[in-house]
Amino acid sequence: PNAANLALWAWDKEADSLHDFVPNYLKRVEAEENWLKNHTESGESYIKRL
Repeated sequence: PNAANLALWAWDKEADSLHDFVPNYLKRVEAEENWLKNHTESGESYIKRL
């Protein structure tokens, strides 16, 4: 489809919530893979309050 038809189609479509968007990546980035190797999942949050 051309851009004009795509814009007209999207005009009537209701916007989705950005908070519900979860990306589906084909592969994790190297930094995340290395972090997961070094940090086992303990069930507790890794974020600490100051």
